Parts: sequence; structure tokens; C-alpha cells
Amino acid sequence: MKQKILKLTKRLNKFDFDEIECISQCETNELKEILNALIKENQIKLVGNLYIYSSEKQTKKKVLMLPKKFQYHPKETIDMIIKCFCADISVIQTIKILNPQKNCLNKFHKFFREVIYKLQEDELLEYFEKKPKLSCRRTFFGKNVYLYFYNDKLFVSNKNLSNNYAAKHEKEEIKKLKKTYCFIKNHLNSHVYKTMIHLHVSEQIWCYGKEFEKLKDELYSFLFQ
Repeated sequence: MKQKILKLTKRLNKFDFDEIECISQCETNELKEILNALIKENQIKLVGNLYIYSSEKQTKKKVLMLPKKFQYHPKETIDMIIKCFCADISVIQTIKILNPQKNCLNKFHKFFREVIYKLQEDELLEYFEKKPKLSCRRTFFGKNVYLYFYNDKLFVSNKNLSNNYAAKHEKEEIKKLKKTYCFIKNHLNSHVYKTMIHLHVSEQIWCYGKEFEKLKDELYSFLFQ
């Protein structure tokens, strides 16, 4: 049975438990044991709720780590959504290009922003742990965010990081922080940004000073693992 399941995983390449259970017609507990054994043997990988077949050729191949609800869209559509997002093309204009449902497109954009925010938050926490700094609180549309400057880069948090030994930012850092803040403030000039403002601020920090190709390449690198 194990070899049968292994052949199925190779043929399916990427699948969830319900899918392979239905096809294999294997008992649930037995199937779980087999899949766990294949994971330990590095024959397959478990990423979120997805099982992914692993081979020597495929270990070097990156997998697009989108939530399952997005994976049913054609690759060409996903590529175009990523490009439109990086080109700062609005949801309305992107709909005219691709004709997807607006609600679906908003979910794509929200996911992209969550990925961007989480990556920069992880980096911020590493810097903060080594050298805590007092936040610079700024307000966007009545919502507070907390800015930090490390290694010539601006970071945002939706909460104020606290540490008894936190130091003030240096004057030169404050100067650069204000410059980026002004760019963000001028760009976020619509009421649609009032919700989840920290995600939008994080996106604008990421965009600041970068060309389209750089943004596109970076977002692809964030989304592929």
C-alpha cells in the first residue's frame, strides 16, 4: 500500500489529505501513517495543508506558496495580478484588465500585503531584540502605527514595541524616517486605506525607491519557497 500511495503522490505532485484519501480509498489512520512515514523519508513534504511530492529534481524547484483558495486560478492570471500589484495598478483597473471578481482581487492584494508585513516584522523584531529603540508614532487616517529605523531601513509595527532599555533614534535616522513618512503620507490619500493601515504602510515602505522589476522580483521571491 505504501508504494501505491507513493506513486499517487508522484502523479498528483501537490494535494491535500481529502483528495488523496478519496483517490486511494485507503483507511484514514493507515493513510496518515503512510504519509507521515513518507514525510520522514523526505519523499513528500507537508506545507500548510498541502502535501508536495519531493524528488531530487524537484528539490531545486520553488513552489508558489499561495493559500489553497488562490491556487485554482491559472498561472497566467496569478502572474498578471502580481505584476499589476507591483505596478501600483488599482483594483478597479486590474479588474478591467483581467475581469476577475473584485472581492477575489482584494483578497489577493491583502495576502500580498500580509506577506510583506510579516517579513519586515520578523526582521524588525530581530533588530529590536539586539538594539531596542523607542518608536516614532505616526497617525494615518486616525490609526496609529509605530515606525522604527534600523540599518538604513524603515520598519512599521501595528503595536508599540516596549523595552526598558530602548534608546531614541539618532537625528540622521529621524531625518530619513521623516522623508519616507512624507512619501507614504502623500501616497495613502484615500479612505479605502483606513482598515489594516499597518499593512498598507508596510507595502509603501517596501515600494519606496524601487523600480517595477525590482518589486516584481522581490514579491515573487516572497511568494515562492
